[in-house]
Amino acid sequence: MANTAADFHRNFHSMRPRNYTTFPDAIWVQQLAREGSGLGLTLHVRELKGLHEKLERSSNRFVLGLIASGLFVSGALLMETAGPRIFGEVPVFAAVAFALALWFTLRLLRAIARSGRL
Repeated sequence: MANTAADFHRNFHSMRPRNYTTFPDAIWVQQLAREGSGLGLTLHVRELKGLHEKLERSSNRFVLGLIASGLFVSGALLMETAGPRIFGEVPVFAAVAFALALWFTLRLLRAIARSGRL
């Protein structure tokens, strides 16, 4: 094999600028990166865009579910509070929390039904 580890090491160090000879290897690489000269790597993965969209959709659904469940719990806790009531028994703030939770839940279910998958 023509390219051995020793050849790579020698070629790698020959690329090092002359004014960086006093710095350890890791330092001159960091210095070059800070100066913006070279050492850039661009990676394009075709499947990554689709994965990003699916991950974004899943995380949005997860957050919407967390918000809805938090509103259901807060509505249940607000049932114990005193204050203005509607329908004779339900506190206004608890009714608002339950209504928002129901709206978020229906929105989440509609999104799942439209995609056809959980």
